[in-house]
This record gives sequence, C-alpha cells and structure tokens, in this order.
Amino acid sequence: MYSKQHLNISGKRSVTFMAELIAHASNRETSEETKDSWDRVAVYKIDPDWAAKQERENGVKILPYTVGIARCTRWKGGRDRFKVIDTNTIEQAVDIVRSRIPIFLHQIEEQLRLNNTQPEPVEDYEPGRSPLVT
Repeated sequence: MYSKQHLNISGKRSVTFMAELIAHASNRETSEETKDSWDRVAVYKIDPDWAAKQERENGVKILPYTVGIARCTRWKGGRDRFKVIDTNTIEQAVDIVRSRIPIFLHQIEEQLRLNNTQPEPVEDYEPGRSPLVT
C-alpha cells in the first residue's frame, strides 16, 4: 500500500513522495543506552500513478525505486547523515545495499523475497564493483 514518505538528505532539502516501504533494516540495538551510533536502510517502491503525475505536472522523471540510508549518532556534537538514491530496478537498489552497507544485504533480500519483489540473482558480482556507486 502506497503512503506518503518523508526522507531527510544531508546538506539538501528533504524529500516527500508516495511509495511503499518494501524492505528495511537497522543495526540499532533494542536498548537505546547501549548503542551510540547505528545505521538504517529502507527500500521503497514508488507509486507509479504519483510518479506519472509528477512527470506530467512538473516535468520530473521519478525512478521506480528509492533507497534511503541513515547513519545515526547519539554522540554529543555528532550529526546524523542521510542519503537518498533513486534506481530504475530492484536489482540496482539491492546493489546499493550490497556496496554501501553489506551487513543488511541478507535482511533486505529476505524481506524482498517475502514481499514478492525479488531481484534477479547477480552471479558475477564483485564486492566494491557497483556501477552505481562512485
């Protein structure tokens, strides 16, 4: 089900869009006192009707998938960092997780499998060799 999503982006305006959260993971422990920094990742499927409306009304092409990455901290003076990456395919979204935060890869792939949004297997994958990440 598509709903309004809001993501922060470090150093830029935040983004709001219509999408379905199809996979997410975090390494934040359940006890907030024991973890001073943690990562989160979320994969969204963009509402195609909303995307078409954006293109018609604003001339903006919206890609079908979005990956949100957050690196959060509780350190005094520290700042949370946020990144949003749009992709054409679910395989590209998974590749971003694989190359940027591989500790979440299994969780994300499992959730996508359960949501019936499986990427095609990447047989010749080499770590750190993503065409999407410079």
